[in-house]
Amino acid sequence: VPKGVYYFNNLNASTAPYLGNKFWCFGMEYNMDSNNYKVFRFAGATLNLAEAHLMCNDFEKACAYLNAVKSRAGLDTVSPSDFSSRDALLAEIQDECARELFGEFNRRHDLVRWGIWHEKCLNYGNTTLKNNIRNYPCRQYYPIPDVQVNLSNNALDNDEYRKYGL
Repeated sequence: VPKGVYYFNNLNASTAPYLGNKFWCFGMEYNMDSNNYKVFRFAGATLNLAEAHLMCNDFEKACAYLNAVKSRAGLDTVSPSDFSSRDALLAEIQDECARELFGEFNRRHDLVRWGIWHEKCLNYGNTTLKNNIRNYPCRQYYPIPDVQVNLSNNALDNDEYRKYGL
C-alpha cells in the first residue's frame, strides 16, 4: 500500500467522505472507531489563552497567543492595531477556533459559552435545525436530568425550558 493511502475495514464505508488523517485512525469500521476522542488540543488551550487575555484587556498577549496558532497553520499573523475594537478581536479568535478545531465536537460548547449559539444556528444552520430552535432559544442548553435537580434540592433547575412549556 503506498504511503498515505488508507483503506477502511468495511467496503460500505467507501460512501463516507474521507476527511483526512485528522479524522481517521487504524481500526475504523464504517466511519466509527473504538478509540477515545481527544478532549482537548494544545491549539484549543492556546486559543483559550488568547481569549482570556482579551477578557483582561491585554490585546498584545491575546494577539501573541492567537498568532501562535495562526503561524503554525501557515496563516498571516495579526496585531492589535488590525482591530478596531475588542469585539473585532474576539470575533477573530472565535473564527480561528472554528477553523482550527473543525470537526472536534467542541464548537457547540464554545458557541453556547460565547452566547451566540442561537444566532449562529439561525443564520447558518440547515432547515431542520432552524425549525427545531426558532421558537425555543432555551435549546442551546441541555436539560438538567431530574435526578440531578432532585439531588441538588432544586438548586439546579430547568426554568428556561419551563418558560417555553417544554
